[in-house]
Amino acid sequence: MGFLPMTSVTQRMPILAPQPDPSNQKRELRAQVRVALAKIPVADFARLSPAACARILTLPEFEQAATLMIFLPGHAELDCSAFAHAAWAAGKVVAAPRIDWQNARMSPQVITSLTKGLETRRHNIAEPVDAPGARIEPAALDLILVPGLAFDLHGGRLGKGGGFYDRFLGQFAPRAFAVGLALDEQIVPAIPMGPLDARVHAVATPTRLLRR
Repeated sequence: MGFLPMTSVTQRMPILAPQPDPSNQKRELRAQVRVALAKIPVADFARLSPAACARILTLPEFEQAATLMIFLPGHAELDCSAFAHAAWAAGKVVAAPRIDWQNARMSPQVITSLTKGLETRRHNIAEPVDAPGARIEPAALDLILVPGLAFDLHGGRLGKGGGFYDRFLGQFAPRAFAVGLALDEQIVPAIPMGPLDARVHAVATPTRLLRR
């Protein structure tokens, strides 16, 4: 897999028309990315997370946003903690996804801590404890941090194959500004995209910010 050279500048993503869904290509790319990620020390994800989060804080969309959704990281994912604390300090509402595994859907719930009010369920992923009073409508979200195995220069995203974020961004929170959070090693030249795949508006890495 050819990775793009690292830079420290903000770059614009070129516009690319969606392509037919090439499932086999996506499966092959997932396998390649997972091999590459397995070579990265686990400690690097935590060590480099604050720098990637700091780039999102420079976005005007962050300044204008009132309600945000982060993700609670699983294996080989960057940590959104620095972003969440900056958002709270700025008086913003922060949510995290509660996952309906049976129906393959996500429901944002307001969180006020990264250590309390959470539980670990399937796939060793932390989620907010189900609290009806904390639920918010996806349409209320202004900015969403999005995990992924890989991202490309056109806003393309390669997820793990469940389609959770594709459905969420495309159907339930279409107006939100979506930002991928990734290591530089997770930026690839192009990701096969199907008609139901959702693109992100920007991608933040420890060394650069890409946006459409």
